This record gives sequence, structure tokens and C-alpha cells, in this order.
Amino acid sequence: MIGGAMRVKIVIARLVTVILVVSVSRVGSTVTNSTSDCDAVQNFFRMKDIVAVGIRAPQISAGNVCGTTSCCNSALEEKFLNKSRTNVDGFVKESLLRLSTILETRAKRFDEFFRELMENSKKEFHEMFKRTYGVIYLQNSFVFTDFFQELENYYATGRNRLSDVLDQFFGLLYQRMFVVINGQYTFSEDYLQCVNEHMVELGPFGDVPHKLGVQLRRAFVATRAFHRALVVGADVVKKAAYAYPGADAECAASMTRMKYCATCQGYIPPPATCSAFCIHTLKYCMKTLDVLDKQWDLYVDALDKVGDRLLGPFNIEMVVEPINIKISEAVMNFQENGAEVSQRVFTGCGKPVVNRRRRDVKSFENTTSENITISSNSSSVEVNNNNSTATSTSTTEITLQTLKFNNDNNSSNNGKKKRKKVMESTTESGNEPSLDKLIKDIKQKVKDSRRFWTHLPYQFCNSEQDIAGPSVNATCWNGTAIGPFSATETNVRPPYSEIQNLPFTLQTIVTKLQAAFQGQDVDLADEDAEEPILQESGSGSGDYDDLEIEGSGYQPVNPGVTEKVPSGVTQPPEPPPPIIPKEDESNVYTPKVTASAASLHKTLLHFLLPLVFAWFGGLLSDLLQL
Repeated sequence: MIGGAMRVKIVIARLVTVILVVSVSRVGSTVTNSTSDCDAVQNFFRMKDIVAVGIRAPQISAGNVCGTTSCCNSALEEKFLNKSRTNVDGFVKESLLRLSTILETRAKRFDEFFRELMENSKKEFHEMFKRTYGVIYLQNSFVFTDFFQELENYYATGRNRLSDVLDQFFGLLYQRMFVVINGQYTFSEDYLQCVNEHMVELGPFGDVPHKLGVQLRRAFVATRAFHRALVVGADVVKKAAYAYPGADAECAASMTRMKYCATCQGYIPPPATCSAFCIHTLKYCMKTLDVLDKQWDLYVDALDKVGDRLLGPFNIEMVVEPINIKISEAVMNFQENGAEVSQRVFTGCGKPVVNRRRRDVKSFENTTSENITISSNSSSVEVNNNNSTATSTSTTEITLQTLKFNNDNNSSNNGKKKRKKVMESTTESGNEPSLDKLIKDIKQKVKDSRRFWTHLPYQFCNSEQDIAGPSVNATCWNGTAIGPFSATETNVRPPYSEIQNLPFTLQTIVTKLQAAFQGQDVDLADEDAEEPILQESGSGSGDYDDLEIEGSGYQPVNPGVTEKVPSGVTQPPEPPPPIIPKEDESNVYTPKVTASAASLHKTLLHFLLPLVFAWFGGLLSDLLQL
């Protein structure tokens, strides 16, 4: 009986063992290390296009990553480690370069729009002033072309201050207009210097320099800061992409446990990886990039606010397009107050010497309505009081019917119509988006990058297959078995890389953006010699001034000292041709490169030398008649 009972117990035990083995073998996710199961693992890897040469036999030791029950030896694990590194490094580089390209493309579009806006403004300015002021404008066009060039230089390099640019422009314009209005006099260099010293107190242009200075400064500072921020942001992200040190050994091992170890341990098909395990792993792998997170969000906020300013009170389009009207208003203010300004200058500086050749000319107004012929090959300008045309030996003459600086309503209306036409073309044309549309697109793209560095691990896990949902925690792969994942904090400090210096670059441009948002005259001069993107250089640095502009537009410009012209000189210097835009020039995004600004030495020489020769010729004529 006892022997029979023992046999029954043995049979029952064997049956239970068989049932358990059969049950476990029917479960898809089963841990084994038998030869047949490792063959199944090898077949599974082959189906996934993975050459599983390292599948071991049961008696061969496993690798160090997936554990002792793994079917994968160290050679195969090394292959998985390399694939994991490539996977992480490729994702980081691709994601960062994608963002860099977005910012770079928007910066280029914004730059092209601004340069085309300046080209159109220069053309309109030239046409209006040539039509309104004729030869006097053509003779002095360098004053205005140099002014536009200085504005473009500020946008391109930031090395000059807008307040200084405006002071120099209105100072030179003041001198030129004073000499033209008082053309019946001859002015010495010392006298012109005295004239220049009285400019601030006289205020010949009214309040136009101050108003235009405030508008130009705020709009140009915000425009340059906005463009520079896009360029710097794109460059920072690109540098981070190439400076990323890559997945270290621990990152690669954790990635291998996440993607391959379940299969190596015989789980076929492998269970989904726990979402928390994936995110924890990728956060560790991308720990080097964490230093950019805080400053990047500040960068996004600052750029967004400056974009709002450009859509509102600092709109560069609303300042650049009507600049011809505003400067013309300043010229007319001077013309209206010309007699009073001249008299006050004469009181302070003394009565100038009368030009004997033009002694019958009393004032500028007396000459503006007369027919004047200016020969490009002649050294003199003759005024015929009998409305007869002056004679000239030149065949290339410019006949001017009126040079009066008056408030021409038709010209003003034409200017408004032109501005309206330009605005309609930039709004309705499919090839040229309006400034508002362009800035809104840039703002949205930049805002989409908020929390970019924080979201990178989540984006990686979302792009991976076989990652369990956040709610699935008990039946997912946690790196060693099926079950909940419990994270262990690691205080591993990432190795030093260039990425650790990039937050300072972002901090610098954020400071500039914040100052530009307040309307402050920011020093955005480029410092780096290299040109990372869009032929720009550096991130810019420097301090900024208070909100109120320093210059009022009346800062005197000290004239240069010129050599006195000998009385025996008979050949006048050839005046430089005015820089005139071509009539049929198509839209060009690159600004024209003009000659360097003419010095006051050259200005006085070109203007006064013909008058000296005219006076000398009249003197000789009087002597011959004796």
C-alpha cells in the first residue's frame, strides 16, 4: 500500500510538472535559455533584419548587458550597443538641425524683406526729390545716399549709433541748404564752422529730426535685434547639434536593455517597453542639453515680445516707406524759416562776403522761379533774370524750370499713393508676404520651440515603436523583467563640451531683445569674425542707453579744413556723379554698395570752387573792359 501510494504521488508530481511546462511554453513571453529557444531568438532577429551571429549556445556565457539568461553573447551585445548610440545620436542631431534650419530660413526671409524695403524706399526717395527739387537735389544727392547707406550699415553690422547717423545727416543737410539759400554770398571755412555752431539753437528743421530720430531708432533697433536673434538662435542650435558628445556607455547600455534585452532573454514577441523606462533613459542620454532649457525659453519669450513691437509701434515698414515725405518736410521747414535763420546766423557770425558774380541775387527765393541751365562740362552756373536760357557749350544739359522748396500737395499725394501701392503689392502678392504675415509666421515657429530641450526625450519615445502607454505600467518591460519601472536617480555629471558655453550666448541676445523691446538704443555690434549664418557674424554685445535719445538731430558737424584754392587755377575738379537707382531695376534683396561718404572737405570744395571761378572770370571781364 505504501509503495502504491508513493507511485501515485510520483505520477501526480510528474503530471503537474508537465502541465506547468506546457502552460509556460504556451505563454508568448517566456524566459528560457535552451538551444531551441535561442534559435527562435535568432530567427526573430533575422526577421527584423538583424544579423544575429552572436546567438550563443546554452553552454556559452552570455554578455554583460542583458544578464546570464540571455541568448545574446558579448559580440551581439556590442552590436546592439553601437546601434543604440547611432539611434540616439542621429535623433538628437536631426532634431536640432531641423530647428536650426527653421530659424535660419525665417531669418533669411526677414532679411530679404528688409533689404527690398530699403531698395524701394531709396528709389521712391530719389524719384520724389528729383521731381521736386531737381538739380539742387542731384548736386547734393550724396547727402541722402550716404544717409541710406549708414542706415543699411547699422542693420548689417550695428557698429554705428543711429543718433550719431541722424545728427551727422541733418548737420550736413543744414550746411548744404544754408549755402544754397544764401548763394549770393561767399563763405570761408571759418564762417561755415561758425554757421555750424549755431545749428542747435536755431533748429532750422523744426521738430522733424527729433520725431524721425525716435521712430527710426526704435524701428531699426528692434528690426536688427529681431533678425540678429533669429541668426544667433539658429547658430546656437546648430552648434549644439555638432557639439553633442553622443551617447555614453551607460546610455548605450540602457538603450540596449530597453530595445533588445527582452528578446535576448527569450520574450518572443518582446513586450512593450515601459514609457517611464524610455523617458528616464533618454533624459539621461540628453543630459548634456539640459543647460540650454532655461535660457532658450527666455529667448523665445523675448523674441516674441519684440515681434509684437514690430507689428505695432516699431513697425519698420511704416517708418521706412514715408521717409521721403518726412525729410522733405524738414527741408520745407528750413526753406520757410530760411530768411530768419540766415539773419540770426549773420548776427552771430557777421555779414559774409558778397559774391560779385551773383551780386544781383538777393535771396534763394529770387532764383527758384527762374530758368537755370547747368552744363555738366561747364564750371559755372548762370541765372538769367529775363527768363532766357543760359548759353552753354555742352551738349548734355539739364534744364530746370523750378527749384522752389514749397509744400507741393500734389507731390505729397503722389507719395501717399505710392506708399499705398507698395503696401498693396506686399500684401496681395503671393511671392512677397507682407511684413505682418512674415513676423506672425516667425513668431509662431519660435513659440513652437518653447520647452524644446525638455520635450526631446518625450519626442524620441513617441517616435519609437513598441513603447507602452503611460497608463500601462505593470505588464511592460522595465529593462530586466516584465513589471513596473522604478527609476533610480543618477547624479552623473555630463562631460564638459562647448554646449555649456551656449547659454551665455543666448543670455546676451536676450538682454539685447529686452532693451530693444523697451525702445532703447542698443549696441548690437557684431564681435565675432566668423560668419555662422546668412553672412552675419557673432551674437553682438555692448550696453545700451536710456529710453530718450541722446541726439536731437541738431548736433553740429565740424567741417574739415580744406586748402585754399589758388587764384591761378582754371581747371575745376570734376564733381562726383550722383548715385541714382536705375529706373527699370527689379526687386533686389541685396543693398547697393555706394561709395564712402564724402567728407566736408570735398563738399565745400565742389560747391565753392565754381563760385570762385565765376567771380574770378567776372573780375577779368571787368578788367578787360577798362
